[in-house]
Amino acid sequence: MTNFVTRRVLLVSPPVGRSQLGKTPMPPLGLAYVAGVLEKDGHDVAILDCVLKGIDERALERQVAASRPDIVGITGTTWTRYEQFRAARASKRALAGVPVALGGPHVTFTGRNVIEKIPEVDFVVRGESERPMRDLVRGYDDPAQIGTMSGLVFHDRNGQTFA
Repeated sequence: MTNFVTRRVLLVSPPVGRSQLGKTPMPPLGLAYVAGVLEKDGHDVAILDCVLKGIDERALERQVAASRPDIVGITGTTWTRYEQFRAARASKRALAGVPVALGGPHVTFTGRNVIEKIPEVDFVVRGESERPMRDLVRGYDDPAQIGTMSGLVFHDRNGQTFA
């Protein structure tokens, strides 16, 4: 790899919300897969499981600010999509300039809508996210490179949505 930059990546399983009341929380296995790929590339990766740690939205905002990641990735399902969106907003309040990427089954199928309706989301990672997240972490600051990455939904500098 030429010009490889080691990045700090924070992968988040969002705080529990009303959609999860009465349900058994599941460990964020997908985040572990993504973390493994990114760590193998030499990136500094942390997983923050807000449900396991009892972290609410305000505490998430403080955690993001304190960890100062270069990029934040947030997982979610259809059941937890609103918590995922709130986690994206909390991340942007903490560090406005840090890219926020959402992944998971719901945003895989609604990526264009999510990008257009939730301004705090910079990228949607579609499908199995190990490869797209790897590409995104490697080259998110190069607009020409982002345009060649598969599995992403995003806005270009002119506000046009690409899927």
